[in-house]
Amino acid sequence: MTLAVNAMSFGSSAEAGQDVLDGAHERVRDSYQVREEAARAEKQVPAPEKATNGDEQKYRNFIGNYSKGLPHNAIGEVDPSAYRSLLSVVRQGTAAAFEQVPLAGNTKLVNPLAGSAFDLEGTDSHQLAIPPFPAVASQALADEAVELYGWRFAET
Repeated sequence: MTLAVNAMSFGSSAEAGQDVLDGAHERVRDSYQVREEAARAEKQVPAPEKATNGDEQKYRNFIGNYSKGLPHNAIGEVDPSAYRSLLSVVRQGTAAAFEQVPLAGNTKLVNPLAGSAFDLEGTDSHQLAIPPFPAVASQALADEAVELYGWRFAET
Protein backbone atom coordinates (compact mmCIF):
# COMPACT_ATOMS: atom_id res chain seq x y z
CA MET A 1 0.00 0.00 0.00
CA THR A 2 2.83 2.38 0.83
CA LEU A 3 4.34 1.79 -2.59
CA ALA A 4 1.02 2.51 -4.29
CA VAL A 5 0.57 5.77 -2.41
CA ASN A 6 4.15 6.84 -3.15
CA ALA A 7 3.67 6.06 -6.83
CA MET A 8 0.59 8.29 -7.15
CA SER A 9 1.18 11.77 -8.53
CA PHE A 10 -0.13 14.70 -6.55
CA GLY A 11 1.34 17.39 -8.79
CA SER A 12 4.31 19.51 -7.99
CA SER A 13 5.15 20.28 -4.39
CA ALA A 14 4.57 23.99 -5.11
CA GLU A 15 1.00 23.23 -6.30
CA ALA A 16 0.35 21.01 -3.31
CA GLY A 17 1.66 23.70 -0.97
CA GLN A 18 -0.63 26.31 -2.52
CA ASP A 19 -3.64 23.95 -2.13
CA VAL A 20 -2.82 23.55 1.55
CA LEU A 21 -2.54 27.33 2.00
CA ASP A 22 -5.83 27.94 0.18
CA GLY A 23 -7.51 25.29 2.36
CA ALA A 24 -6.07 26.85 5.51
CA HIS A 25 -7.29 30.33 4.54
CA GLU A 26 -10.73 28.92 3.73
CA ARG A 27 -10.86 27.20 7.12
CA VAL A 28 -9.92 30.45 8.87
CA ARG A 29 -12.78 32.26 7.07
CA ASP A 30 -15.23 29.44 7.84
CA SER A 31 -14.16 29.40 11.49
CA TYR A 32 -14.71 33.15 11.75
CA GLN A 33 -18.15 32.86 10.16
CA VAL A 34 -19.21 30.03 12.47
CA ARG A 35 -18.07 31.99 15.54
CA GLU A 36 -19.77 35.16 14.36
CA GLU A 37 -23.07 33.31 13.79
CA ALA A 38 -22.78 31.69 17.24
CA ALA A 39 -22.13 35.09 18.83
CA ARG A 40 -25.23 36.53 17.13
CA ALA A 41 -27.32 33.61 18.42
CA GLU A 42 -25.93 33.99 21.96
CA LYS A 43 -26.71 37.71 21.88
CA GLN A 44 -30.40 36.77 21.62
CA VAL A 45 -30.34 34.92 24.97
CA PRO A 46 -32.00 37.30 27.44
CA ALA A 47 -30.18 38.26 30.64
CA PRO A 48 -32.32 37.13 33.60
CA GLU A 49 -33.28 39.29 36.53
CA LYS A 50 -30.93 38.73 39.44
CA ALA A 51 -32.73 37.51 42.55
CA THR A 52 -31.58 37.48 46.16
CA ASN A 53 -32.89 35.64 49.20
CA GLY A 54 -33.22 38.92 51.15
CA ASP A 55 -30.93 37.87 54.02
CA GLU A 56 -28.37 40.60 53.38
CA GLN A 57 -31.01 43.28 53.95
CA LYS A 58 -32.83 41.41 56.73
CA TYR A 59 -29.92 40.61 59.06
CA ARG A 60 -27.60 43.41 60.19
CA ASN A 61 -24.98 40.85 61.22
CA PHE A 62 -24.99 39.41 57.65
CA ILE A 63 -25.49 35.89 58.95
CA GLY A 64 -25.82 33.35 56.17
CA ASN A 65 -23.98 35.48 53.60
CA TYR A 66 -20.62 34.72 52.06
CA SER A 67 -17.91 36.03 54.38
CA LYS A 68 -15.06 33.56 54.00
CA GLY A 69 -11.71 35.14 54.75
CA LEU A 70 -13.16 38.23 56.43
CA PRO A 71 -12.61 38.93 60.13
CA HIS A 72 -15.21 37.31 62.45
CA ASN A 73 -16.00 37.70 66.15
CA ALA A 74 -15.73 34.96 68.79
CA ILE A 75 -19.13 33.45 67.92
CA GLY A 76 -18.46 33.39 64.17
CA GLU A 77 -20.29 36.50 63.01
CA VAL A 78 -18.57 38.51 60.31
CA ASP A 79 -17.25 41.98 61.15
CA PRO A 80 -20.00 44.18 59.60
CA SER A 81 -17.58 46.91 58.45
CA ALA A 82 -15.42 44.30 56.68
CA TYR A 83 -18.50 42.85 55.01
CA ARG A 84 -19.67 46.30 53.86
CA SER A 85 -16.16 46.93 52.53
CA LEU A 86 -16.39 43.71 50.51
CA LEU A 87 -19.76 44.82 49.07
CA SER A 88 -18.28 48.19 48.07
CA VAL A 89 -15.30 46.53 46.41
CA VAL A 90 -17.51 44.10 44.51
CA ARG A 91 -19.45 47.06 43.08
CA GLN A 92 -16.16 48.73 42.04
CA GLY A 93 -15.06 45.54 40.31
CA THR A 94 -11.33 46.25 40.07
CA ALA A 95 -8.34 44.23 41.21
CA ALA A 96 -6.93 47.27 43.01
CA ALA A 97 -10.14 47.64 45.02
CA PHE A 98 -10.00 43.99 46.12
CA GLU A 99 -6.57 44.65 47.59
CA GLN A 100 -8.29 46.95 50.13
CA VAL A 101 -10.63 44.27 51.57
CA PRO A 102 -9.76 43.64 55.23
CA LEU A 103 -8.95 39.94 55.61
CA ALA A 104 -8.34 37.73 58.63
CA GLY A 105 -5.28 35.62 59.26
CA ASN A 106 -3.27 34.41 56.28
CA THR A 107 -6.25 34.48 53.94
CA LYS A 108 -5.78 35.85 50.46
CA LEU A 109 -8.44 36.40 47.83
CA VAL A 110 -7.46 34.34 44.80
CA ASN A 111 -8.71 35.79 41.52
CA PRO A 112 -11.86 37.42 42.95
CA LEU A 113 -12.78 38.80 39.52
CA ALA A 114 -12.85 35.40 37.81
CA GLY A 115 -16.64 35.47 37.70
CA SER A 116 -16.49 38.60 35.55
CA ALA A 117 -14.32 37.01 32.86
CA PHE A 118 -15.74 36.27 29.44
CA ASP A 119 -15.77 32.66 28.32
CA LEU A 120 -15.67 32.13 24.58
CA GLU A 121 -17.55 28.83 24.83
CA GLY A 122 -21.32 28.80 25.16
CA THR A 123 -23.68 31.32 26.65
CA ASP A 124 -22.16 34.06 28.82
CA SER A 125 -22.47 33.20 32.51
CA HIS A 126 -24.31 36.46 33.19
CA GLN A 127 -27.06 35.38 30.80
CA LEU A 128 -27.78 32.31 32.92
CA ALA A 129 -29.39 32.16 36.35
CA ILE A 130 -29.58 29.84 39.29
CA PRO A 131 -32.04 30.46 42.09
CA PRO A 132 -30.71 32.21 45.18
CA PHE A 133 -29.69 30.12 48.16
CA PRO A 134 -32.60 29.59 50.55
CA ALA A 135 -32.99 32.28 53.21
CA VAL A 136 -31.56 31.51 56.65
CA ALA A 137 -35.00 31.38 58.31
CA SER A 138 -36.78 29.56 55.47
CA GLN A 139 -38.54 26.23 55.31
CA ALA A 140 -36.58 25.53 52.11
CA LEU A 141 -33.26 25.67 53.98
CA ALA A 142 -34.62 23.44 56.74
CA ASP A 143 -35.81 20.96 54.10
CA GLU A 144 -32.36 20.94 52.48
CA ALA A 145 -30.69 20.33 55.84
CA VAL A 146 -32.96 17.35 56.47
CA GLU A 147 -32.30 16.04 52.97
CA LEU A 148 -28.52 16.40 53.30
CA TYR A 149 -28.02 15.32 56.90
CA GLY A 150 -31.17 13.42 57.83
CA TRP A 151 -30.04 10.16 56.24
CA ARG A 152 -27.08 9.99 58.65
CA PHE A 153 -29.40 9.83 61.63
CA ALA A 154 -31.60 7.22 59.98
CA GLU A 155 -28.65 4.85 59.61
CA THR A 156 -27.46 5.07 63.21
